[in-house]
Amino acid sequence: ELKIEQTLNTIEAIWTSMTLEFSLYKDTGVKLVSVSDFVLDKLEEHTAQLQMMMGMGRFVEYFRSRVVKWQRELSHVESVLRTWVQVTGQWQALEAIFLRSEEIRRQLPDDASTFEQVHGDFASLMVQAALTPNVLKACSNDELAHLLSAKLLPRLEQCQRSLHHYLAHQRKKFPRFYFVANDALVHVLSNVTEPRAIVAECCECFNNTFSSIEFDELAFKQKGTNAILSIASAT
Repeated sequence: ELKIEQTLNTIEAIWTSMTLEFSLYKDTGVKLVSVSDFVLDKLEEHTAQLQMMMGMGRFVEYFRSRVVKWQRELSHVESVLRTWVQVTGQWQALEAIFLRSEEIRRQLPDDASTFEQVHGDFASLMVQAALTPNVLKACSNDELAHLLSAKLLPRLEQCQRSLHHYLAHQRKKFPRFYFVANDALVHVLSNVTEPRAIVAECCECFNNTFSSIEFDELAFKQKGTNAILSIASAT
């Protein structure tokens, strides 16, 4: 019984002071949550310890309510953090595409509008969340949990599906696009009239069989054309 009490006291002390970290993402002005390995390790460790306690028969009876309370607390924390990290990852993957690519905004106007709304909601939510970095307090915020799981994630997944279908269609038209990642392909499609801006992606399209493209600079200055003088092999 003494060991159970000591373990519970340790769990309580650690999670009462456990905090999340927030940092600005690139030049977006949005603060993103960072879930440290320490938080994840303790979440796994303490969940296992609590489960073990529940199997200790009569020795745990006096502490059963505390054990059950912390099981519920940590289960909820795990659920909220999992969704939070998922939403953050989706937002990071789509932010530059839907907010900065005119090609995507033109081809997928409804989804671009949806993402703008998501972006605003997500940014506001992160501002509020950063004010309460304590893990337990942040994850016990019902509004945060609801917005993440019921409002933000479904709309982000819809934007992701629409983008996937659009890019899949482009890859069917030109199979070499299968060699490049989604963000690189978006960059290519957004700069089809500016070949100088997509040399690296062109190399990837052809599995890096060539390393560079030399353009006719004189023709570009005089006529604004993008004539190619040579293509350097990668070997």
